[in-house]
Amino acid sequence: MPTARTTHQRTATRHCAPRELPAALRDIWRECLVGAPHADVARALTCNLVVAVARGDEATGREAIARLHARTPCRAFLFVVGEADDSPATGHHDAEVAAVIRARGSERDIVLEEVVVRLPRQRLASLPGLVRPLLVNDLPNHLYWQLDWPHDQVFARALHDLCEHVIVDTGRAADPRAAVHRVQALQQRGHRITDLSWLRAKPWRRALAEAFERLPHARHRADQDHLHDLPCHGSVHCRPENLAPALLLAEWLQRRLGAALEFVVGPAVANERVRLCTGDHEVEVELAGPELHIGVATGERRHEPFRHAALRRSDDELLAAALDVL
Repeated sequence: MPTARTTHQRTATRHCAPRELPAALRDIWRECLVGAPHADVARALTCNLVVAVARGDEATGREAIARLHARTPCRAFLFVVGEADDSPATGHHDAEVAAVIRARGSERDIVLEEVVVRLPRQRLASLPGLVRPLLVNDLPNHLYWQLDWPHDQVFARALHDLCEHVIVDTGRAADPRAAVHRVQALQQRGHRITDLSWLRAKPWRRALAEAFERLPHARHRADQDHLHDLPCHGSVHCRPENLAPALLLAEWLQRRLGAALEFVVGPAVANERVRLCTGDHEVEVELAGPELHIGVATGERRHEPFRHAALRRSDDELLAAALDVL
């Protein structure tokens, strides 16, 4: 007996005012059965996802959500935040609702419920109140905040109360150093925050950890969490657009090794790299195309170099990885 083929179908987009969203979401169920009157439909959702982006990043936000559902089925809210002169007036049809159905024979599962809302920046404080009644009960709640983190502490607390897990990208900030410090302060106060810049630095951390495993003093102390016994110094060379991951990598090295690092940041940096010296040992990791090239030396002896994939993931792949953190 032939096996039914699995397909994904997207419903027509329904336009409505934000106050009409509950009814529009209910109507999705009927839309999912158009053309298959005797079929059943069920939800196959694993989380609620709230995404806030600037008006110019709407296409990127839509693409990330569209590519996410195959790995992480969810009810996704995309808030597109614009200035007063480029957002619809209150009461206009400034919200959209659509769904993606996974169909296999007569079985149909909703794997994405997508809600898009456009609102001016001065109405951003209404976001928690609009979303909270629409969250699917008993699912993890994630907030991906692509905007600058709000300085208004009341609003910031409302966002943390809305979703137990917040995802940010300090690499997008106008001032990455300030953004990294602000996120770390929130993390120290117990907030669950994942920075996509931290995930971007993962291949570098893995490469450096393996490099130190090849050093004699590291191998016989592999059960310890740090190597503070020997002074460590070095340098980090990076381009301005990668400053946030470089800062996080440097702080990780400082915690693990007590490393004193010199930063070289600028568009003239030809090859991004990290160089560390401790005792008579030297480690260097350099980005070369899609790979990290790792060299280890002890005194005059050069160990066999090795390579790791740089794993330059797209934003939607990083977002999917961040959702797995919670």
